[in-house]
Amino acid sequence: MKALQKGISWFMFFLVFAVEFALGYYMAICLGFIHSDALSRVANAFFVLYSRQPHLGAIGFIWNPLPSFLEVIVLTLYPIFKTLATHGLAGVIVSSFFAGLSAKLIYDAGTHFKLSTFLKIVLVLLYCFNPFILLFGADGMSDIPFIYFIMYATVHFTIWLREYGPGSLIKCAFALALAFWVRYEAAMVGGAIAVCILLIMWNKRSNDQLTFKERYFKTEASSIIALTPLAFSGILWVFFNYIIMGNPLYFLNSEYSNTAQSQTLAETSAQIQNVRSSLFTIMYYIGKKMAWFSAPYLTLIIIHLINGKLFSKDTIRATALFLCIPSLQVLLLFKGSSMVFFRYFMYIFPLMVALMPYTLFRAAWKKLSALLCIASLIVTGVMLSYALSKPNLAGDEYNVLLGFQRQGYYYQRQVDDRAISAWIDEHLPNNSIITDSSSSYGFILSSSNPKKYIINSDNALFNAFLDNPSPDTAEYALVPNNLLSNNLPSKLNDKYFKLYNEGMPWAELYHDFNNEWRLYKIIKPQNVESSQQKDFHDQQ
Repeated sequence: MKALQKGISWFMFFLVFAVEFALGYYMAICLGFIHSDALSRVANAFFVLYSRQPHLGAIGFIWNPLPSFLEVIVLTLYPIFKTLATHGLAGVIVSSFFAGLSAKLIYDAGTHFKLSTFLKIVLVLLYCFNPFILLFGADGMSDIPFIYFIMYATVHFTIWLREYGPGSLIKCAFALALAFWVRYEAAMVGGAIAVCILLIMWNKRSNDQLTFKERYFKTEASSIIALTPLAFSGILWVFFNYIIMGNPLYFLNSEYSNTAQSQTLAETSAQIQNVRSSLFTIMYYIGKKMAWFSAPYLTLIIIHLINGKLFSKDTIRATALFLCIPSLQVLLLFKGSSMVFFRYFMYIFPLMVALMPYTLFRAAWKKLSALLCIASLIVTGVMLSYALSKPNLAGDEYNVLLGFQRQGYYYQRQVDDRAISAWIDEHLPNNSIITDSSSSYGFILSSSNPKKYIINSDNALFNAFLDNPSPDTAEYALVPNNLLSNNLPSKLNDKYFKLYNEGMPWAELYHDFNNEWRLYKIIKPQNVESSQQKDFHDQQ
């Protein structure tokens, strides 16, 4: 029987992985696009191995590095399979793999909590083939790896609730740490679990005979086990930022940080400015987005109600996990450092699914509770299918879906990037070109000679050019239009504000790409201190 269950579990993994990879392959190779954030993560991994100065630090210090680390492994095959980089297929492989692992995790959790085989299969299929989860499993983004780790942490936390063995709590702890290396929201999940541990240790009936001191020590020990790897990961990340970038909070306050980019976008969004007018409008706005993913949570509350446990620790645990990540969005939106994309609220959905096996195991009305869980997954699938069709609700995801019609921002940008890259390869096959890779990664990944690009992680050459532009350092400079609404980041534009529109004494226009990018030829070495000062004063 155990062999059969293991076999079905692995079948679920391979089924979901195959479907997700097939969809991702169709998007990336047949249609020629994936989400630009996914392609950017592939670029971070690519620069570790194939930039002009390959080194591990090229992976970047803004986004959490684990997805790109995993993609580095896949990209070792780049010399054989170029599309792993050029079309971002490495990211598709990683996200599809974790989608498969999520399917296996749900099935195995059901086995542990003695759910029927039929019910386990239904839960897996309804969750994994939810249109929202299906899309993110295929598009190479970091969301599905993050979801897997927080689901793994939640499942093993519930196993610990049943058995109180240290092994499950240790697994939960390391899953939280790995989740942090994917997305920062892991800290909020860790906080929710800490609250749950506190409630358990101070309310569990079996602890009634313990003294205050004994309860305190049990709470302290459990919290240390659960949170130390997560806390250490955060400290380590700050330390790496300090020793490599010279700023312990580089990931938080640099010009490339999510905070800086979100603030820029928020300042130009009338809707976000209106929402930020008061705490009430912020809470209302975020509550509306949460509602689309809330059916499983409401179902768990109803199950607790019909089983006479509405005001129990189970309800508090579900509520803590339900609110933990959205509470971060409240704070970020209040500070104006988040664009609160629809997908930022999707994490509450898998967290509630991860609680379902434990909840069904404890339910007195098991068949009714199981039917309610199934119904909630069906309702969520219908609701999110509708949401994906509404650009004013799920605009980013809608833009991805437009790619299936060969339309939309992500599709068009990658088509244009490959066309520009091909033009440069044809006309300047071996000439050195300096560019800010945070915005030009699409050209570099598509190039037949990526080492000709001098990028941010080539620290010595890049910084030498910024201080003193010279054809001895770089023969050409590629910069984006810094006056467009998307305002792509560029250190070259930041230092030489007039470079794109007017050129500089040391640069002459070589080619214009639809007034979106311009390629300048570096014509002579020059001490640019005076021109830097003039350009700075012109910006004031």
